[in-house]
Amino acid sequence: MRLASRHSVSTLGFNMTSMIDIVFLLIIFFMAVSQFNRNMDAQLQLTEVADGGAKVESTFVINIDAKQQLLVSGEYVSLEQLTERVQNEIRTSGRPADQLIVRIRCDRQQDSLRLNEVMERLSFLGIIEIQLAVNRR
Repeated sequence: MRLASRHSVSTLGFNMTSMIDIVFLLIIFFMAVSQFNRNMDAQLQLTEVADGGAKVESTFVINIDAKQQLLVSGEYVSLEQLTERVQNEIRTSGRPADQLIVRIRCDRQQDSLRLNEVMERLSFLGIIEIQLAVNRR
């Protein structure tokens, strides 16, 4: 009986080094972005509610801390500076003011005086969609 001779089978290789590098770069990128987003939000005690509406992605976020100071993009601003930043956002977005979605994060320890001023200013600028950020229980 004659046995078949064995032929050496060449295996195809796949270099995973490049793929691993890309995965590590993506991990680093997403970790940095998530840390950046956490730093952009002021540490506020938001009002708690049992049920809230659907969350829609906002295009502009305003924080009002317990001392009634306005914080936008990690920087304290006056009401006039806030107005300028919102107007710049309207100009750069290329959309009308009534399509800009503004989220206000307000500390529950402060009274509503500053919140009312901000909402009046936004209404004066033509913004009609304003979200108040809350924590769900």
